[in-house]
Amino acid sequence: AYQEALEGTDNFLNTSHEVMKEYGNMSSCTVLYVLERFLQEHKKGYGLMMAMGPGFSSEMVLLEMD
Repeated sequence: AYQEALEGTDNFLNTSHEVMKEYGNMSSCTVLYVLERFLQEHKKGYGLMMAMGPGFSSEMVLLEMD
């Protein structure tokens, strides 16, 4: 749904998918593993970090790497 709503390209969520395949769903800390991998792979540009919590809570942070 995020990919469709944000009109992301086919590889838009690759880093997230790779981390989930490797480690599974680790609840809240999953986003930190995705962030670490993303920063290793992308040295410049922008990223959108999103997480969903229990019930319905959602957080989003726009990141800029220099």
